[in-house]
Amino acid sequence: MDIVETLNITLAPSGIPLSALAFGTIAFTAKVSGVPDLMLQLNAPGGIANTISLPVFHPCVRLARWREKPGELSFVPPDGRFVLAGYEVDLLGGDSLLFSASATKQASSLNLPAIVQVRTGLGPIGAEFEVRLTLSSRFNSSSSAASGPSSSFPRAAGLGSRSSTAFGAGGTSAHPSVDEVIVNVPLPAGVRNITDLRASKGDTQYAPGDAGVGWRISGKDVATLMASSHGGAIGALATLRGSVVGSEEDEDTGQAGPAGFSGGGDKWEYNEDGGGYQTATLEVEQSKGYQHEQQMERKNAKVKMNKVLMPSSATISFSVKGWLASGVRVDSLLVDAKKSRGLGSGVTPYKGVKYFTVSRKGVEVRC
Repeated sequence: MDIVETLNITLAPSGIPLSALAFGTIAFTAKVSGVPDLMLQLNAPGGIANTISLPVFHPCVRLARWREKPGELSFVPPDGRFVLAGYEVDLLGGDSLLFSASATKQASSLNLPAIVQVRTGLGPIGAEFEVRLTLSSRFNSSSSAASGPSSSFPRAAGLGSRSSTAFGAGGTSAHPSVDEVIVNVPLPAGVRNITDLRASKGDTQYAPGDAGVGWRISGKDVATLMASSHGGAIGALATLRGSVVGSEEDEDTGQAGPAGFSGGGDKWEYNEDGGGYQTATLEVEQSKGYQHEQQMERKNAKVKMNKVLMPSSATISFSVKGWLASGVRVDSLLVDAKKSRGLGSGVTPYKGVKYFTVSRKGVEVRC
């Protein structure tokens, strides 16, 4: 049995979650001789009835049992692989809009394995942006690496002694592991190019004219970052930085000087019609102030232009083995020997469960 949850989360620039949903699928594989009658017990913090909503079931599930006791699935599985059930979970809770004061607590309770913060308008003319990726220390599976393949998913009651083969090193409920992380930064249509694009870890993907910047951190690099964090409370950090170039660049042109002078820059020639040396000296001072004012105006114009070219959001894609965002878990999977037929005496079926959470650009952080 594989329980897979797909995330759809939107975070405000302050980090407060605007919406957070998880869509779950229970994929079941049954290859048992005879006709087994099964009882699956699901649980979650706060109870299944208060956690999941809009459940859908395979026709083999006895709906009356679920209505009577939410969380209990009684069914006779078809042979092979099929989708046993699907569900939706509001990770913020049904009353999230009524308790905006606890928004910070709600954000931390999501406990996402990866989160980004986007800073824009950096640099002397506001042309630079920075994406800071934070990996949660909770998903550091290095401690489970020593146990190797013998690590398994936690045994629920009735799952027997052979629970499930782990996803290599890590990937268990005790030590969930993060696969590669991909950050995508969409760009406004006016961006012609990104210069000086650099990442502290991982690989970047961008070509002039692309709609966004891709930043990929492989599973190996994720493990390296986690190891370098030494289990700190903040977790591991990585940054991506670049400068935007618009479709039109302002060109500095010579400006006409004050009356009585000609030329550009700081070099001005004395003109007898201007009124003598004292007048010329005064006008030089005025011209310097005029030039400074013009430079500030051009700088402010560039900052204003680059502000329109800044990214407004970033999305995160990742996969986590051994963790479900909703907290749903399998308490037991039992074979009813009395109702089952043709199983044979003394035969104990192999039973196991795997938890898996994915985000396919499903976590959006606005800036």
